[in-house]
Amino acid sequence: MTHLLAVPSGSESYRLTGPRTPRLPSIARDFLARVLPSTVPVDPDTLYAAKVCVSELVTNALRHTTTPAITIETTVGQDRCVVHVHDNSPDPPLLGRATLDREHGRGLALVERYAETWGSALYGGASPTHKSVWFRIALRERAR
Repeated sequence: MTHLLAVPSGSESYRLTGPRTPRLPSIARDFLARVLPSTVPVDPDTLYAAKVCVSELVTNALRHTTTPAITIETTVGQDRCVVHVHDNSPDPPLLGRATLDREHGRGLALVERYAETWGSALYGGASPTHKSVWFRIALRERAR
């Protein structure tokens, strides 16, 4: 799935690059858990959804690429957040059919469920060398 992606207006961007390690999905969740509430009021359900999505995309980059480092780029606007997970593979993500008896294959289905929209972007011109898989989430304010 690829969409034209608009950067949220009045936005701030944050970036984290980590090595290829099984701890990176947890570190990415913690990164979002610090960035989002520090920049905008956000309700717990939205924060949970963003953490699930980033964890799944980082896990996919670890599982399906040989990238030595993964970059998580988060752009936060007043009402939307866009998160890109960059890796060194030009291969687009595939939304498979998740079944209860399969151990893997549910990651992008979860992103599809929780994100407002998601997609991928290729970099490197006519012969792409790497990509990002991204999601956008609408930010709902925390009840006061």
